[in-house]
Amino acid sequence: MVEVQILSKILQTKSMSIIIDNELNEDYFNSYKEQFDFIQNHFRNYGTVPDKETFLYEFPEFEIIDVEESNQFMVDTIREEYVYSKTVPIINNVADKMKKNSYDAVKYLQGQIEYLSELVSSKNPPLDLIKTAQSRLEKWEEKKEDSSHFYIPTGFQELDELLGGWDREGELAVILMRTSQGKSWLLQNSLIHAWKIGKRVGMYEPEMSSIKTGYRFDTLYGHFSNSAINKGEDAPGYESYIDELKNKDNPFYLIPSTEHLDVPGIKKFIQDNKIEIMGIDGISYLSDYRASRYDSLSTSLTHIAEDLMAISIELKVPILTVVQSNRGDERGRVANKFPDLFNVRDSDGISYNSTLVISGYHENNTMHLKITKSRGSEDNKTIVYYWNIDKGEFRYVPDNQSDEEDENTIEDVRREYEDEEDTSDVF
Repeated sequence: MVEVQILSKILQTKSMSIIIDNELNEDYFNSYKEQFDFIQNHFRNYGTVPDKETFLYEFPEFEIIDVEESNQFMVDTIREEYVYSKTVPIINNVADKMKKNSYDAVKYLQGQIEYLSELVSSKNPPLDLIKTAQSRLEKWEEKKEDSSHFYIPTGFQELDELLGGWDREGELAVILMRTSQGKSWLLQNSLIHAWKIGKRVGMYEPEMSSIKTGYRFDTLYGHFSNSAINKGEDAPGYESYIDELKNKDNPFYLIPSTEHLDVPGIKKFIQDNKIEIMGIDGISYLSDYRASRYDSLSTSLTHIAEDLMAISIELKVPILTVVQSNRGDERGRVANKFPDLFNVRDSDGISYNSTLVISGYHENNTMHLKITKSRGSEDNKTIVYYWNIDKGEFRYVPDNQSDEEDENTIEDVRREYEDEEDTSDVF
């Protein structure tokens, strides 16, 4: 089955990158050797994967199927099947020899040990950056054509202009702030934006009840007063909003605070529900399934960050999480308003394994964000938003050169927002 999946993926994407990047050859395609050779020869002779029509003309019995599995899963599976196909004859020979002479059987097995070891050690061979250059060119061309296949917008246009969005090919993004500064609001706002544009969203919320998380959703999406709907006060239009919301087809899945998960649990949740972007409101709430009795909290959190990054790459699902910073720097002094990487609480392994760290703070109705670490864009860029917390609305504040000008601009944005009568329908 996996041979059909890989061949179908090649024909669908017109890319040989899964073959080139993982150094697969005809030996891995025992059941479909002719089909693999045809594609391989066409690529070598003409520089492109054959069209589906060209391929099906040669192999009319072959059924090209839709493939949703990740490349890594298919590569791991076909390599395991390859090892199985090469190992079974050896084991059978050992069994036959055992019936006649156990010494001969053991000697035969000893002679095969090096070969078997090579089979296993070749599971993840090193990549040759020279041989894989073609796949990088293809990826660059695809991004030029349509980058939406590679990024999910953050919900903040100015942030997207700097980052491109959340990377769908592997992203562990950390929102780093001190306590009660708004990191959970930012996380959920980004997830809601992904949901609005049609993505299947998953969120693990270990800190709040599902009803409070739902009310926060209504504030960020429908811009209803969060205090009013939480306290049961008047919220004009809330009933009709809920009626319309119930008719939406796209799910926004929530794992409530009653669940206690580890990374394999998160992975299963993503796979079972076909999640396209995952938010975790507190990495420290996850359990370390790799932990031993001697591991420190720092070690366990490093394991969790490593494992989250690994499943993001494998499943091609961006994972966003929030992390609380400590209050001081490495010498115990009070740190500046933007937490830095050394301010990550409990484990610096979190920042090491993340692809992106966005630090920030909330002050005088403004949210200040800073790209503290990024593997794909420029660091230390800052963005400011006027933030109406109760209505869940963010307004970009243009950058200025002086503090005085910045304050005036923030005040201008605040007045502009408060003077507007927003009568637009959120649907």
